[in-house]
Amino acid sequence: MKVDDRQDESTPATDRGFHHVLADQIIELAIKENYPVGAHLTELGLSQKLRVSRSPIRQALKHLADRGIVEARPNRGFFLTEAAARLMASHASRSQSDIGALHDIILREYANGDLPDTVAENHLVARYNVPASQLRAALQTLSQYGIVHRSQGKGWHFEPALTTPAALEQSYRFRILIECGGLLEESFSLDKRGAERVRAEHSNFLAQLGDGTADGFFAINAGFHLLLAECSGNVFIKRSVEMQNQLRRLHEFASFPSLPIERMQQSCEEHMAILDAVQEGDRDFAAVLMRRHLDRAPRIRG
Repeated sequence: MKVDDRQDESTPATDRGFHHVLADQIIELAIKENYPVGAHLTELGLSQKLRVSRSPIRQALKHLADRGIVEARPNRGFFLTEAAARLMASHASRSQSDIGALHDIILREYANGDLPDTVAENHLVARYNVPASQLRAALQTLSQYGIVHRSQGKGWHFEPALTTPAALEQSYRFRILIECGGLLEESFSLDKRGAERVRAEHSNFLAQLGDGTADGFFAINAGFHLLLAECSGNVFIKRSVEMQNQLRRLHEFASFPSLPIERMQQSCEEHMAILDAVQEGDRDFAAVLMRRHLDRAPRIRG
């Protein structure tokens, strides 16, 4: 028995808890650095990256081996398993979901006037009780769409002009140009499976309209417009609609909760009429319907 092993056997319970923490840190490191299945995890390499001695690293790796996340190979060391790959994929998916939910919350609160135009990062960390890294990721996502930008120090500044009635009107005029043009692109090719998915989402929403939520309506609404943008075959049209979907949340979070059921029903029916025209091969008529659909939307909400 090695000296390190004897020391590990006598480690107090509190120190054994540290091995569990290290095990989680090893997985987080594997996720961050995108380790592949079968990656060799060495005690020396991990001790240098995590800045701890090799003895607790060894215990952490043994703990991961017991969980099936790494495989201990005699005289060779520890290697990531398929179970680790699934864990990493699940962690990444959950992390992205958390970030997406957080930036929606931030947008909702700003749209409702619960956040000032400029806010400190540490204030938001405390307000939402989330890790600083998660908050920063959510804010960086919003910054990609021009909704917020860094101010001096660790503050973030919202663009208040995006929430004005004039900005709302301009955004719809821009969408008329982009989305109607996208329907007429020579490269347009309908994603038939995507179209059926969107149609089913609308049908399900209409069937439960009395129970429909603002978030649910926004999701199918944004999904419909993004599908047709993707079908245009023009990456710039797709990116423009993605950006508009994000900017719209500033307005929609404030207006959708009070949107009449009749208006939600009308919007869904207009979507289906546009989709019918596209599926029938009449994209010129679909563009006319899209223009009418977008041209009336801000007036109804206004």
